[in-house]
Amino acid sequence: MKRIALFALAALTILTGCKKEKEGKVLSPDETKSYIEDVAIEAIQLADIDNWKPTAEFIKESVPIILNAEGDKSVDDFYDSMEAKYLVEDDKYVVDLSKISGKFVVSGESVSYVEGKTPTVEWELKDGSKCNATATVKNSSTVILMDTDEVEKDGETIVREEWLIVPEKVSLVTKKAGKEMGSVSISGQYSIKGDEPKLSDQASVTASVKAGSYALNVTRAKFSPTEIGTAFSFGKGKKNIFKFNLSASGKLALTENDTPDLDKTSGVVKVNGSVLGKVSVRGSFNYSKYLAAGEKYGSIDSEEEAKEAAKELESVISIILNCGNRDQARLGIEPDIRTLDGGEKHYGVVPVIRFTDGSAYQLPEEYFAPENFEGVIDALDEMLGKIQNFFNDKKVADQPK
Repeated sequence: MKRIALFALAALTILTGCKKEKEGKVLSPDETKSYIEDVAIEAIQLADIDNWKPTAEFIKESVPIILNAEGDKSVDDFYDSMEAKYLVEDDKYVVDLSKISGKFVVSGESVSYVEGKTPTVEWELKDGSKCNATATVKNSSTVILMDTDEVEKDGETIVREEWLIVPEKVSLVTKKAGKEMGSVSISGQYSIKGDEPKLSDQASVTASVKAGSYALNVTRAKFSPTEIGTAFSFGKGKKNIFKFNLSASGKLALTENDTPDLDKTSGVVKVNGSVLGKVSVRGSFNYSKYLAAGEKYGSIDSEEEAKEAAKELESVISIILNCGNRDQARLGIEPDIRTLDGGEKHYGVVPVIRFTDGSAYQLPEEYFAPENFEGVIDALDEMLGKIQNFFNDKKVADQPK
């Protein structure tokens, strides 16, 4: 488990980008390890539960209060009225979230409904703090078919279509004693021409999630027949802890399993991101050329073929590691030629990380081995231990060493 966590953290740490500032100094492989470890530990400490405990305690106490409460007759009547509004024809049901209004008041183990304009949920914590969550919904012009269901109508069975008016914007704000504790906002633009989403359609979504002083911003999530992309950042206050940008361009096609995939004749994947703006990776991957090379070198039977395959595969992948505002290393592909037990020769290729000083290490074993990043593992273990103890109602001091 520790090994998986380390590799995941290493991936987040090196998939990054940087600002245009004065170029830093060249680091040795050992100095680069130390630099990555220091930045990773700093990022982990910024995400420490001690920094977001008030928000976590608010969520932890509020969720069971809301979910465990049962609706009274006023809530049942509200659901019946909404169902009547949504049923436009006997065989057609259209869900319109913007029509939801009124106040749901949680008291003890029951929920009651009161008419009103803005959809709101109100509840009270054990210390007497009054809390509420308020939602707003703005519809788009897109309507999609969600499901079909057989229902009984006047002694007959009919097939009813269930449609959804896709919201253009949905937002939710939660407060405790008048103070904002968290918010969610999602906006989207859609171009869906048929009853159901298809590869020929387009969609673009942005989102923002805030909890206390932390924020997750999805500034881009796009799907079209020629591009798939996402960009997001996670930060505390004005400091970005993680930034990530991924895009894949090319012609989309359906695979044999009816899932979307980049056509073999086109497709380039680009990545850019950062951890605290200090450690970064930028790069690209030519998907179509990689597939062509894979087909060409599906079986490598000689030293010469191994060298040719390594050279061709390296030409389609460009991944550059930046630490301290200086390119320190890049991903490479080298021939893997060795003698196996029994004397048989093995021919293949292996990914390596090449540093500015000319040294190279196989990935991930030789460079991102867990024993080389013990400080990161210790910091990660401590953070996970605090989170586990928090949700188990234990004090941090009770955490096992």
